[in-house]
Amino acid sequence: MPLTFTQDRQAIGLPTGQIRQEPETVDTTFMQELGAAFQRENSVGSFIAQDRLSGGPVDAEYDVFSDIDGYEDYAKSFVYADNAEDVAIIKRNIDREIENTTLLDNAGASGYAASFIAAMLDPVNLVPVGGTAVKSAKLGKSVLNSGLATAKAGFLGATAAEALLQSSQETRTLGESAFNVGAGTFVAGVLGAASPVVER
Repeated sequence: MPLTFTQDRQAIGLPTGQIRQEPETVDTTFMQELGAAFQRENSVGSFIAQDRLSGGPVDAEYDVFSDIDGYEDYAKSFVYADNAEDVAIIKRNIDREIENTTLLDNAGASGYAASFIAAMLDPVNLVPVGGTAVKSAKLGKSVLNSGLATAKAGFLGATAAEALLQSSQETRTLGESAFNVGAGTFVAGVLGAASPVVER
């Protein structure tokens, strides 16, 4: 699948004021798409992928916001940067997130499949939704009651997952999170409604 991404996302070691390069197109495999999806749509994968700030001393003479050319749309992400190293780390995180998003967008159907798998395997979603579906099936609940129960679990799980993803990503929007919560609730409800039928 074609992918457009920034060739050089390594900010550390580059001169301050480094601007992201123009994208190039490469081919990707489903495993690459799955890796990007786990970093993008799975709270555990997103947390692991994020580079942490340096924790170094505050550089009182360094003007953070004069060093974010090309990253102005993400200016709020640099509020807690204390020095040039922190700025470089945040730039690297932003570049990686943009690459992952572009990879998945350009991948088409396989990108959506990878994103779905990563989101469904998020422990925050998997445990409550799966547990509720299994419980509903064993108790012999009706299709409607089972669907409502798992939809509720899906809403709570998706909301929690999106809160974690928002905290670990610089480029994730509130609109994206709202859509994902709605989609997660719907999918959970469908799975829950199907569980009593499968059990029979």
